Amino acid sequence: MKKFLKLDLSVDSFLMDGQPILNVSVSLGNAKDWLLCLHLLQDNLIEACVFSNDSAASKLEIRLGASCEWKVGSQSSHFIVSFTAFALDYLRSFFARYYRDGVAEVDHVDIEVDDPQMGYITVSVDEHLPPVSSDEVRRRLGIG
Repeated sequence: MKKFLKLDLSVDSFLMDGQPILNVSVSLGNAKDWLLCLHLLQDNLIEACVFSNDSAASKLEIRLGASCEWKVGSQSSHFIVSFTAFALDYLRSFFARYYRDGVAEVDHVDIEVDDPQMGYITVSVDEHLPPVSSDEVRRRLGIG
């Protein structure tokens, strides 16, 4: 069974330094839906979660798979993503904290796909903490 959800969806693919990137932007208002769908996938309660926007111009289908990968579906604005259980758990944890706190610790997370030719899947959020300066990193690590 697939779970279908209509929500504010921003997904696109592009090349960065010669590597294909699939970028998915998720607003705080959609974090709960993402969290629940990732949980349903990880528990094998659904075979896929399909997100689309109101106009159905963009569609993102997420599945649990043996490898992390993404491809363009039947239309150029339809993307099919497969995450391993480990990657799903990582994203689920990220979205749980994002939903709980109302802000993410970082502006995006990258999931490396198994085929190096396919680059990355980047999940970005608008509501995030400001970046930490290199001086602050050294201070926190006690090396500066």
